[in-house]
Amino acid sequence: MVDHEEMEDEEFESQLEQMIVENGMLIQAVMNILLRKGLITEDEVDRELETLYKELGDEGEGADGE
Repeated sequence: MVDHEEMEDEEFESQLEQMIVENGMLIQAVMNILLRKGLITEDEVDRELETLYKELGDEGEGADGE
């Protein structure tokens, strides 16, 4: 876990960005597995990702969301 108080802001930002990239890759891998297995459709993936990114954006802006 990243402890913001124990590192410089630049180092913290770098580690945070790396975690976001790694989590994005994990999400993409899981979606690809579900698509290959036929458990979800491409349209469902697109809708879910759009919702996810919207919610993440809302949280980043301090909005209440939906």
